[in-house]
Amino acid sequence: MIHIRTWTEAEHALDHLPAQSIRPPLQAHLDRLREYDDYDLHELAVFLIIEDGNRLDAAEHVLDRQLVDRDTGLFSTDPEYVVRHDAWAEVLWILSDDGYGLLLFAPLTSRSAPELVTACHAVLRSAEGPADL
Repeated sequence: MIHIRTWTEAEHALDHLPAQSIRPPLQAHLDRLREYDDYDLHELAVFLIIEDGNRLDAAEHVLDRQLVDRDTGLFSTDPEYVVRHDAWAEVLWILSDDGYGLLLFAPLTSRSAPELVTACHAVLRSAEGPADL
């Protein structure tokens, strides 16, 4: 699991990503946030990259927030958006009125936290709209 709170951690993460398909979107988010050079990264957003084998409860502990509702199997709060990048989901939540956000990258594999994969797939399906019959 890669938890990014500082610019130094962000640079290190970019050099050690578990999948290159998430590099462009992560880099784009970081580039946008660099415009706010009066702020430390942790004042603007937090990033979490889940890796195969990471457990949902460990991710929630790191973030100090519940991501998935255990009763519904859905995200506890609706994300702003979710995008698929190969076998990865990019999930963004805006957590406050000032734009503070949480960006999560999660692998959509059988080795990933099943609750997280289920929640990601549910949001991805709803974003795609109804299937053509």
